[in-house]
Amino acid sequence: SPQNLGNTAWAYNRMGYRDEALMCAIVEQASTRLYECQGQEVLDVVESISTGGYAEVVGQRFWGDLMAWTSQKYERARRFLDENAALPLSLPALSEFDRALAVQDYRDSLTAFDIIGLGFNYTSRLLTYLGVLLPEGAEL
Repeated sequence: SPQNLGNTAWAYNRMGYRDEALMCAIVEQASTRLYECQGQEVLDVVESISTGGYAEVVGQRFWGDLMAWTSQKYERARRFLDENAALPLSLPALSEFDRALAVQDYRDSLTAFDIIGLGFNYTSRLLTYLGVLLPEGAEL
């Protein structure tokens, strides 16, 4: 399953166990199964490949597919935030019917992207874009 691909890539990278053939196979499988993915498992693969130093050894076509997918996810999140940044933090009192419509509209908007599971790199990039200063190194 896609989740197993993400979990395996994450676990091998976390343990520091290097297996280029395995990571190549995981990237290829993840790339060909993007339609089955929810998001987090792809980002686990991408982050593992990036931080584990595998980006140069995996199949570039498959790696390109994964990077394009994550970039599209980021761009959808950025556009959504740009379009909705001026919304008030609180809403006026709504009737039950209007509240149900508002909740449905919100859910429909969220199906266009999933900010949960953007992964560290894209979450950092999005927060920086929004003006959040992220501490690094000794600042932590």
